[in-house]
Amino acid sequence: MSRQIGPTAYVDEAYIQQPGHPGVYLLAAVLVESDEIDAIGEAARVAARGEPFHATQLHHRGHARQIEDMLDVVSQYASWSIVVAHTPISQGNELARQTAMQRLLRELHGSRVSDVILDVRGNPVEWDAAAAKGLPMPEINYRDRDTYRSLAAGKQISHRMRLIHRDDRLEPGLWLADVVAWSARRTLAADEPQWFNRVVDATTVYEAATGQLLVLNSEGAAPPDGDRGSHRQAQRGPETAAQPMFPLPYPGADAGGQYPRMGTFMTSVHVQAQQARHPAGAAPSDVAARLLRQNEQIAADIAEIRRALATPPATSPVPGPPPALSTDRTDAAIDTPNIITAPPVAELD
Repeated sequence: MSRQIGPTAYVDEAYIQQPGHPGVYLLAAVLVESDEIDAIGEAARVAARGEPFHATQLHHRGHARQIEDMLDVVSQYASWSIVVAHTPISQGNELARQTAMQRLLRELHGSRVSDVILDVRGNPVEWDAAAAKGLPMPEINYRDRDTYRSLAAGKQISHRMRLIHRDDRLEPGLWLADVVAWSARRTLAADEPQWFNRVVDATTVYEAATGQLLVLNSEGAAPPDGDRGSHRQAQRGPETAAQPMFPLPYPGADAGGQYPRMGTFMTSVHVQAQQARHPAGAAPSDVAARLLRQNEQIAADIAEIRRALATPPATSPVPGPPPALSTDRTDAAIDTPNIITAPPVAELD
C-alpha cells in the first residue's frame, strides 16, 4: 500500500524562563500542504533575503520588515498553525517540551499530517559529544523520538506519521515555525500582539496537559471554512470569549518585593492554563487561586464603578448668578467632580 501524503508540519520552540516568573514553554507547528512546499520554501527564502532566518536575532538588529514578511508568508501559504503552551515551567524546559510534544503530535495526527519536521537541537559541546559516539545528532533530540515512539506504541498516533530532525539553516519551512513561535512569545513576554495578529486567523492555541483551547490575543479568529486546513477551532468562539485579562504581578516576590510583572497576555494565558488543569470543583494551585481572586476583585470594582456612573445624579435647583458678579454666561456654572473612568474589562472576541 502506497503511503498517503498529507500536510507537512514544521515545528520550532520558544520559551520564557526568568527569576520570579512562572515561565512558559511554546511549541509551534506550521502545516503546509504537500503541493505548496516548494512555493512556500521559495517565498520564505525571499522573505529572509537569502539568509538563514532567526526572528529573535532580526528583532535585536531592528529588522522588523523581514519578520513581518515571514509572517505574511505563513498567512498566505500555510494551511494552519498550532501553538501548544505549557505554563508554569516548574521542572525544567525538557519536561515541558515533551509534555507539549505529546499534545502537539496528537493534534498533528488528528490533522492527518504525514511528516513532522523538527529543528535539530544541540550546542557545540553536545555536537562534539555526538560525533565522538558516532551519533548523527546530539542525544537531547532522541527524547523527542522517545515521546513519538511511546505515543505510536500506545496507538495514540499513527506510526505512518514520520518524525524528522533537520538543520534549520537548510530548511526554510522551519523558519515559518520559528516566526510563529517567536510572535507568540513576543505577545506573552512584551504584550506585543501585533506580530501574532498577522497569523491568528489560522492558528489554534492549546494548553499542553489538557488540550483545552487558550486565547492568546484579544483580536480573536474564526474557525476555518470549507475543506482547507486542519479543521481546528481558532481564537474566537463563545467558549473562549470574555476571558479576563489584567496586568497582575506574579505571586511569590522576594523579601524586597522585586520580580518582573506578568503582562496582560501572560497573566491571561497563565490563568486559563490553571483553569484548564483545575476545572470547576477542583482545587486550583495557590498561584492560580491568588490570580483568580485578584481578577474577581478588579472585575467587581469595575462593575461597581460602572453602576455608579450609570445612576443619574439627583436633581437640585440651579442657583442664580451672584448679584455683584458680572458674567457673560446666562446660566450659573455647576461644579462637578472629576470622574476617572476605569478602563473597561477587556473581552476576547
